[in-house]
Amino acid sequence: MARFVRHNADLQSTKISEIAEALIAAGYLCLDDQASALGLPRSTTWSILHSRHKNSGLSASVIKQMLAQPWLPTLVRRRVLEYVEQKCSGAYGHSPQRARRFASGLDGYPSPRATKSTSSLDRAGTIARSASWVNCSTLLG
Repeated sequence: MARFVRHNADLQSTKISEIAEALIAAGYLCLDDQASALGLPRSTTWSILHSRHKNSGLSASVIKQMLAQPWLPTLVRRRVLEYVEQKCSGAYGHSPQRARRFASGLDGYPSPRATKSTSSLDRAGTIARSASWVNCSTLLG
């Protein structure tokens, strides 16, 4: 069991590192620029970029702040939405209750799949057509 939990934590940490790498690839090299691009305080940005975030990962409020930035680079936005999709699906080992709580904090934001304007995963894991704005919690049931 501990091995499974550690794997989930590593998966989550890797995805958050991909967000940091996407910022660097987009040319945001210094902390001030990275914080500005993410729309977060410097201290929060530093914690995220240096894997000093809590084991629970990024909160819905932090995700909402990042996604609210109109100048957030496309690759960074994509990585954040991938993180949201995986966290909502329970891929990081959170309980269904915690995943629903996270998803409910994102009400009004597009589901990761919906932003690709093609399809969204339903609860059974099959492909289903989605509207352009979908509550992430609909992926959990």
